[in-house]
Amino acid sequence: MLFIPKNTKFTKLQKKKVKNSPSKVLDLVHGFFGLKVKQNCFLTSKQLEMIKLILSKGTKKVGRYWIRVFSHFPVTSKPLEVRMGKGKGYIDHWVCKLKRGSILCEISGLSSKQSYFLLKKISLKLSVNTMFINKRLC
Repeated sequence: MLFIPKNTKFTKLQKKKVKNSPSKVLDLVHGFFGLKVKQNCFLTSKQLEMIKLILSKGTKKVGRYWIRVFSHFPVTSKPLEVRMGKGKGYIDHWVCKLKRGSILCEISGLSSKQSYFLLKKISLKLSVNTMFINKRLC
């Protein structure tokens, strides 16, 4: 998996909520079309891998894509039927914390209709409300 950090300062972190303030990453930087998150959420590394796969198949050799988020936070879990105590569990999966207003991915090199359908395909597979944005509308 590509969306797992190689080195971390601490292996296990405390779980905290995503703050309700809007994100600072509000504008498109690289591409002309993008997908913006409407609410605070967690995205797993598997979901980010799925986004990458759909974008790479959709753009092919014509367009380019950028994924603006990365999973930095580990989520631990204990095995089933284990008694209480004995420390924190092992790392189960990695998660990306997103604030509302942050941009998931960007596309350039495709027409607006093609990029809209490609980003719509991604947003249907995610458990988060998202919106399609243009460089001209930002």
